[in-house]
Amino acid sequence: EPKDAEKPAKPAKEAAADPPKKPKPPAPKKRVFNPDNIAALLNKIPDADNEPKPVEPADEAPKKKVHGQSNGTDMAMSVNEIDALRARIADCWTPPPGGLGADQIVVKLRLQLNEDGTLVGYPTVANSGSSPFFQAAADSAVRAVYQCQPYALPKAKFALWRDMILNFDPSEMYRNG
Repeated sequence: EPKDAEKPAKPAKEAAADPPKKPKPPAPKKRVFNPDNIAALLNKIPDADNEPKPVEPADEAPKKKVHGQSNGTDMAMSVNEIDALRARIADCWTPPPGGLGADQIVVKLRLQLNEDGTLVGYPTVANSGSSPFFQAAADSAVRAVYQCQPYALPKAKFALWRDMILNFDPSEMYRNG
């Protein structure tokens, strides 16, 4: 008599072995750009009391570098003009001799000039340094700016050079060419 243990086992659920198939998603609809939809969305944005935001007056607007004249023609300092200014200041500047790294101290001076090339007020140091020699380097840069004035700069380009920042970098100031 056959025993129950010898009977072949029946699979519990044959259907469980196959994962259920998911329905395929419909093909995405092709979107077409319609500018009217944007206009409709813009019309839905609530107005803040229908008052326009005030625009900054020109006097309070951030200062930008001048790259042209008011008549629209392009204007910039030429390479020769910049090199002449650098050479003039280099003749007046004596960087302080000093300790380790003194030749790598860069001082940035912000200065304003009158149309005749003379200084307006006192130049301000536009950066700072952690070196103990930084203050001596800054003082020597200020002395150089005072000694070299007036500067022979083109009056037609006064808007470009009336307010400038000069970099006093020993590695750049005394380069050749």
